[in-house]
Amino acid sequence: MSAEHKGIKSMDGYLGKLNGAILERIDVLGPIIGVKNLKDMFPHLSDTTGGWRPKYPTEATCNPAHHIDHTVLKADATRKEIETVCQEAIQNHFYAVCVNGSRVEQCLAAVSGTNVKVAAVIGFPLGAGTTYAKSMEAKQLVELGAHEIDMVMNIGAMKDGNYKLVYEDVKSVVQAAAPGIVKVIFETCLLSVDASILCVAAGAQFVKTSTGFNKAGATAEVLDVMLAVVGTQSLVKAAGGVRDYATAAAFISAGVSRIGTSSGVAIMSGKPENQSTEGSDSPDQKNKFAELVPVAENV
Repeated sequence: MSAEHKGIKSMDGYLGKLNGAILERIDVLGPIIGVKNLKDMFPHLSDTTGGWRPKYPTEATCNPAHHIDHTVLKADATRKEIETVCQEAIQNHFYAVCVNGSRVEQCLAAVSGTNVKVAAVIGFPLGAGTTYAKSMEAKQLVELGAHEIDMVMNIGAMKDGNYKLVYEDVKSVVQAAAPGIVKVIFETCLLSVDASILCVAAGAQFVKTSTGFNKAGATAEVLDVMLAVVGTQSLVKAAGGVRDYATAAAFISAGVSRIGTSSGVAIMSGKPENQSTEGSDSPDQKNKFAELVPVAENV
């Protein structure tokens, strides 16, 4: 494993050194999006000791399988390929399969009777559609039975500084998808701190690094920032570029709750021979979304 991944717990966000800068951005964004006392949604930022962090599983005790969203999002994926992904998810005890919306019903049938969840992407991979279109797509997919929605943030609007539009876009999808879970993808190669703040303000249950269709995906640096911003108010999904067991385990031990990858089987094939993953991976959660954090006894 690279020194980069081993060093995530020694980075500035993990050590509370970014708290002041994050609070400054919260003070700026609150009035813009019309949320009074936005700072109150981030109580962990007053604690620079890290005492607010749950006791995460270690790299030696975590089971990445329980955190994996096994993913197939290519446009030309066939029915047979989708079926294979579902069977792999069942066999490896992955948390979920993540697919395009037209494949939700097929996946629900394939994983019926198991603990594997079905997640669907919306506004994918650009995020540039209208809020109404995204919201209706999310609502329809949840009504079909999708457990989770992975939406793409309006990245262009975010880069424009149109924070109100971005906030309302995410909030609308969160409301439309209820009781489904919403993960917001915002291409961390382009965005990070402000995007994370807006997602928490809008009530998203997850922030997510990447679609996997852009220049870069999950890195220790961007995950450190995301984890520092959201605290216990949202969970973090690392997607894009996570392809080996050591990297997945390192991210999970630092606080990442979900791994989005099309390489789930390859990741688990790299599990050290002397490492047991049975009965492990039960973090002491302090997060308000603790029920969404996988534990071994749920599979």
